[in-house]
Amino acid sequence: MFAPAFGIEEDEATGAAAIALTSKLRRSLLITQGDGSQLFTEWDSDGWVRLGGRVVADHPVVI
Repeated sequence: MFAPAFGIEEDEATGAAAIALTSKLRRSLLITQGDGSQLFTEWDSDGWVRLGGRVVADHPVVI
């Protein structure tokens, strides 16, 4: 969720971009973004891209 008015900054890991890049390159990727985010994608010849990853919550916000 991106809500700067509530103290929630933009996510450092961009899954949509990772999927688009994987689809364009037609190969699996391991992407490290920011201080603690990793995304991994898996390209399949049937046209599907699978996405997974992990993130470190460095400054949790309670709304």
